[in-house]
Amino acid sequence: MTGRQFPCLPPLTRRTLLAATSAAALGHAVAGTGPASAQPGSETITATVTPLPLVGLLPPDGPERALFAAEEQRLAPYLVILAPMANDIVDDDAETYGWMAGGWWRTPSHPRNSRIQEHVATMGWFLAHERPWNPYYRDPALEARLDAAIGYYLGLQGPRGAWPVTYEEESLATTGFGMLALAGTLGYLRSISALPDRQKGSRPRCAPRPPGCWRLARTGGRRFRRLTRSSAGSRAWPARCA
Repeated sequence: MTGRQFPCLPPLTRRTLLAATSAAALGHAVAGTGPASAQPGSETITATVTPLPLVGLLPPDGPERALFAAEEQRLAPYLVILAPMANDIVDDDAETYGWMAGGWWRTPSHPRNSRIQEHVATMGWFLAHERPWNPYYRDPALEARLDAAIGYYLGLQGPRGAWPVTYEEESLATTGFGMLALAGTLGYLRSISALPDRQKGSRPRCAPRPPGCWRLARTGGRRFRRLTRSSAGSRAWPARCA
């Protein structure tokens, strides 16, 4: 990876992250308006089962490599898997509607493993960035599947703002990564005014606690810089700002 700055949205600031990553910012403030909703901490996620359109696959020859700028070459593998990964999102079961099935990211591939949903940021990036090689810019099918995935992600959040994994109901690392993934996704949505119901609440409050407060309490208030450093290495988000 080179030291060149990848052209993307401005870097996240402490203020933006702590405000934007409250679950209300991406749907809890408008619970019931998205494809999935749940009371924080509840074991049952309810949803309206609405079949989602399939995202179109790339043509066999794909986009030409010459269309990618040098610093964009690392995005090509994610472009190739984007449509099949999005198409594996569950849309035929109320309890797991929006779950990113298919085993594309993290193990075990289990509906309670919140880490799997981090690829909402990957989907959001391709939805929001216009490039000559990106056929998924403002793609309606991708947008609909991203909406479902965000809804399921938020439905997994516990009553204190933390996210679970299969072996732990309140996972420190999972919550930290989730804050960054959802904050990035929110920024991408805002940049193209997509999914307006997911953007409501510029200063949201999560009932009863936003994830940032829970995480800072768990770490004894250690500096925000520690969070960003520990989370910046995730390969789930190919287009993060370095």
